[in-house]
Amino acid sequence: MSYFYRGTEVIIPRGAEITTAFYYDGAFGSLVQQTLDEIEPWEKDEDPIETFDLPRLIGARVVELATSEEPIWGVNPHHKARQPGLSPFITLDPADYRNRTDIATLELAGTVESPVLTRVYPGDYMPPLPWMRSAPRADGGLEVCEDYWNHHAFILRPQSAPEQLTSAAPDWYVAQPSL
Repeated sequence: MSYFYRGTEVIIPRGAEITTAFYYDGAFGSLVQQTLDEIEPWEKDEDPIETFDLPRLIGARVVELATSEEPIWGVNPHHKARQPGLSPFITLDPADYRNRTDIATLELAGTVESPVLTRVYPGDYMPPLPWMRSAPRADGGLEVCEDYWNHHAFILRPQSAPEQLTSAAPDWYVAQPSL
């Protein structure tokens, strides 16, 4: 089975960032197809990004950092880049409300005639990390990516834990002032 956009099969590249629940046979596959059905045609290089509601809370991937929180850094084992850079991580108390979300985001690329599903993930839109090749092409460019990731971090979970963690942040990170 596959997803379709206006009668055309949607291409899903091997490196697509799609959480299992959002594959066509996953728990929210029908919502992904419904979202694809609602997307208006777009011009080349105007890649659609759509956020949609989920019927229940699921695990979030990224959270906004509180003023007093500083991330730790590691290579996300889910990143498929040849040479992935450091990503910010935060450990949350299991009772922290930020662990759960009831929205998801879908990102398309390509053209209306040849749509490519590049990402579907829990939570609101996450621009690329500043070290990613796609960061300069993100909506708002590298500056928006840096600003976002200076205030957000991946939730550290056993299935997403880097092999090594460090407190040494990359050059683009600006530590938040403590209160």
